[in-house]
Amino acid sequence: MENKILVLAPNFYGYTKSILEKIRQNGLEVDFFDTRPSVSGFKKAKMRKNAKYNFKILEQYKKTIMEATSSVQYALVIVIACVTFNKDQLEEILKAFRCKKIFYMWDSFCNYPQTEKILSLFDKKYSFDPIDCSKFDMIYQPTFYSENCLLNKNKDFDQTINNDVFFVGSYLPQRYITLKRFIAYARENGISFRHHFYIKSFFVYLYYKLQNRKMRMKRKDFTHKEMSESEKLKNIRESQCILDIPYGEQAGLTMRVIEGIVLGKKIITTNQEIKNYDFFKTGNVAVISESDFTEVSKDFINKKTVEFDEDYEERFSVDSWVKNVVLSNL
Repeated sequence: MENKILVLAPNFYGYTKSILEKIRQNGLEVDFFDTRPSVSGFKKAKMRKNAKYNFKILEQYKKTIMEATSSVQYALVIVIACVTFNKDQLEEILKAFRCKKIFYMWDSFCNYPQTEKILSLFDKKYSFDPIDCSKFDMIYQPTFYSENCLLNKNKDFDQTINNDVFFVGSYLPQRYITLKRFIAYARENGISFRHHFYIKSFFVYLYYKLQNRKMRMKRKDFTHKEMSESEKLKNIRESQCILDIPYGEQAGLTMRVIEGIVLGKKIITTNQEIKNYDFFKTGNVAVISESDFTEVSKDFINKKTVEFDEDYEERFSVDSWVKNVVLSNL
């Protein structure tokens, strides 16, 4: 079918849904498969611990995808941040399709180095990370905010500010350490801080706790319920600043930073590369380390944000993403 697209991607918060909806709004049909098989929290923890069991589950899931797509002719196949299947498994899925194959990475290769092996399977490769683009000959394409984010900006909401700083994110070991330090810093400096730290399930929490005994992880620090997009945007809207703790050494902008820019919020981030982006303004962005938060003062928080250029609404929109990654390749 000339207007049918296959998308293989992690079902990440509401961002994948935004892509699929925007593709359909452009008159195209989409088949979607999450690159992460839907399994219980116990099985997910077992997959992390047992390589043979992980391979077995992924092999079964690979066959499910292949059987479901075997009789369909696609105009385009798009794979986003596939960090579950290995190269052989992904190659077996893709070999049935004679159309153009596109890869988009919204994580950095420094955090998922094994992903470099699958690049040869694709006709065109994009990344949100400018350093990875230079290193692996990829096309730079930033991530995006959802249309609901823009609605939150344009609607006449109550403008009450309830928090100085807001953070939402999922568990990573170094992120947990940094977050605990920032909680203590905020308390000592009279900074109101709301955070939502997500871990998939109790079993996944237990797995990480046993793997990282020295961190002394406490269950009360985590929630096993993902924050909805509407709740997340409400908290961003009601906060002065967004705290961003990206994974490892990534240089690409997280979606949280982009949402903060669009909603006119100050950004606090450990991403040192943000200084090289054209929107960087010291009054709007505080660059911190994993242990030094002195840039985050009450003066920084309370000072009026310098408005970002309207150009960023277009540049970071899901419309722009779909136009550049999907429509331009049909």
